[in-house]
Amino acid sequence: MMDIKDRVNTVIRDVESVKDDLCKVSSVILSRRLYNSVSLVNDILFNVRSKIANIVLSVNSIPLTYVDKWIILKQLNMVLSHIDLILDYVKIIASQIERRVISEFRLKREEDYIVKHIEYVIESLNDVLKRL
Repeated sequence: MMDIKDRVNTVIRDVESVKDDLCKVSSVILSRRLYNSVSLVNDILFNVRSKIANIVLSVNSIPLTYVDKWIILKQLNMVLSHIDLILDYVKIIASQIERRVISEFRLKREEDYIVKHIEYVIESLNDVLKRL
């Protein structure tokens, strides 16, 4: 059985892994453009979403006296909802790309919007790390 310190360290490693994946998504969007990498972005974001769900379960198993569990869980649930928002947004943009109804200017603006949301999620994950 893992002791509390090992559980917290596992959560920290998992959060760092999620942050790395989100940075990868941002760089893919900024370098390759969303137009060419919708499936890659979706795959990474689905992977991130499942990792966050596992982190929520891990945090839930840590005793309340050791960390501010409820605040951390609230932040992680907010992160999950933001990732769902980003996934839905990428689906909408992908359908517009398929139908060729989105201009190059608007696509760039939407990509910037997605990257801003990803940066916000990374900031929230940094807050989670501070509370652990």
